[in-house]
Amino acid sequence: MKASVPENESARLAALRRFQVLDTPAEEAFDRITRLAAVQLAVPVALVSLIDETRQWFKSRYGLETPETPREWAFCAHALERTTALAVPDARCDPRFRDNPLVTGEPHIAGYCGAPLRLSDGLVLGSLCVLSWEPRPFTPQEQALLEGLAQVVVHLLEFRLAALSLIDRERASTAAAQDVSRQRGLALAASEERYRELATNLPGLVFQYRLSAEGEASLPYLSTAASRLLGVDPLRARNDPEQLFSVVVPPDRAAFDRALAASRAAVSAWEWQGRLACRDGCVHWFRLSSTPRRDEGGSTLWHGIMLDVTHQVRTEERLQQAQRMEAIGQLTGGIAHDFNNLLAVMQGNAELLTDDVGAEHPSVKAIMRASARGAELIERLQAFSRLRSLRPEPVDLGRAARDMAAMLDRILGRQIAVAAEVPPGLWLASVDPGEVENALLNLAVNARDALPSGGRIVIRCSNVELPADDPGRPLEAAVGPHVAVSVIDNGQGMAAEVCERAVEPYFTTKPAGRSSGLGLSTVYGFVRQSGGHLRIESSLGQGTAVTLFFPRAEGADAPPARAEAAGPAVAEGARVLLLEDDREVRQMAARMLEEAGFRVIAVADADAARAALDAAERLDLLLSDVLLPDGATGTAFAREARRLHPELKVVFMSGYPADALQGGEALPADAPLLRKPFQRSTLDATLRLALSGGGAAGPG
Repeated sequence: MKASVPENESARLAALRRFQVLDTPAEEAFDRITRLAAVQLAVPVALVSLIDETRQWFKSRYGLETPETPREWAFCAHALERTTALAVPDARCDPRFRDNPLVTGEPHIAGYCGAPLRLSDGLVLGSLCVLSWEPRPFTPQEQALLEGLAQVVVHLLEFRLAALSLIDRERASTAAAQDVSRQRGLALAASEERYRELATNLPGLVFQYRLSAEGEASLPYLSTAASRLLGVDPLRARNDPEQLFSVVVPPDRAAFDRALAASRAAVSAWEWQGRLACRDGCVHWFRLSSTPRRDEGGSTLWHGIMLDVTHQVRTEERLQQAQRMEAIGQLTGGIAHDFNNLLAVMQGNAELLTDDVGAEHPSVKAIMRASARGAELIERLQAFSRLRSLRPEPVDLGRAARDMAAMLDRILGRQIAVAAEVPPGLWLASVDPGEVENALLNLAVNARDALPSGGRIVIRCSNVELPADDPGRPLEAAVGPHVAVSVIDNGQGMAAEVCERAVEPYFTTKPAGRSSGLGLSTVYGFVRQSGGHLRIESSLGQGTAVTLFFPRAEGADAPPARAEAAGPAVAEGARVLLLEDDREVRQMAARMLEEAGFRVIAVADADAARAALDAAERLDLLLSDVLLPDGATGTAFAREARRLHPELKVVFMSGYPADALQGGEALPADAPLLRKPFQRSTLDATLRLALSGGGAAGPG
């Protein structure tokens, strides 16, 4: 289906022509962004696509040789009127794209996601897009990440336009001066004034660096932005370039000097990126680019520009941090899955052993204590890995803050003052109420530990609109309305290097044995899985503020009333089909069920379960692991079984929560999730509740 033409098409095309970017050579700055997008989203292709009257042309392409395609084929043409990313999980099933030649023929696009390249005036030049050859769902976090990178592309285009405007104005002024010799003085003066105006307003500074034949260095020209941005007087720097060079931060100075020395020796382009100490007291990243030209007297003059690229560098750093944390999460999640099966066997058999030796036997009690501690550890790892099942609902965080402050005030004593600050009109947050209470308690404990001699803890709530250009917002975090809750102390504070690692699992500054190093990482994982993000602000001796941002609950004016759980009904002799691939877990669960009065058929895979369904006269309940051998899933098998046996009840069990294993596929609404490891009483109660038609809220 061909995309419609935007109402502002004429203005859009005029803007595109103004940028003078079509059919220009590849540029490393744009190519770096497409590489980052492809790596971060794990896709084979990433493109910067610009749409003109008849075609889409790729300013940068990663993983694709084709430089352009007709406009009527362009997926990106459908994004020209959008404000957010366009995600197409499977183009072959989408009526807009299934007959597209790029889908039916080479390169056989299946998955697509494109973020519009939207200028500040709302005009869209094209999109930053990623492609895959297989169906590929794109999560809201991935779409937000792509939108953040698209903003960086727009910034680069605007920097490029500013530089082109500078050149065009200078050429026009020079031509006018040559054509009208009697007005040469006025024209040159006007040209210089326009040049100074443009150079002053660039997000950076313009300079000339001269090296004389005798080796003496000077700065014949330095834009007044040097004074505004860096506090450097251009006149004083004219004969003393060190006035400018001295604002390079010490750790980056050696690389700066090497780049300059190499350029001077080879009379080549001078390129460098690093940090400068700015006049406002902050450190900003700048990218220096310049080209040399020899003159007749033997000296060399470099014409250069230094642009503030802090936003781009911060974006790349956030991408790398997100990638590192995602890798850690995947590793811990895999460990948790296998370890939970082992704990299930330990805990289950210890419970069965109580029938023979009694619950008070020292060995049984030791095993139960160890398995309970292991289960708590895995629960925290799963929280960090965002693999826990959450049940978000509209929650009044103001009430939660007041309740937490009242509890802390009672237990912390007089040395630590605790207060809650809740503004009127606080929005409701979409969050799991039990988990947010645990998160606040975790943060409160950290704040208490930072106040060994007493102090003050404040739990502060606020309504927050997160803008797209917020430098503290992770790229995958959504923009828009959020509810923030901060736990603030006036304690010891943390150094910058400690803040950077504070949410990593097992990282702690407390003495050995005082902390598991999982408290803050657990909070971090819970907040990210809830669609929000976490921000830490701290410095040594100045205290710490940890802020949690949660999405605003849409369309909810008051917290919902909690429904009372229905009482379980006894179902003696019910027939249970147990589907579990781990032999020891299967044997342990089967024995527990049989001793509870159920009749059990235990199988290891989906094929054996199908055979059991066909052979059994009657089955009342399916108890299935979520993840099955050979890529099969419990949710898919449950749907298949219910087509043949509509009255079949279903309970799932997993060391992973099911939603994390299914790529976003949710459990059936009436199917509880039983987390491994589980106790015999929990298993029995969950099955009886399901057989009685009780709610889907499985025990945790």
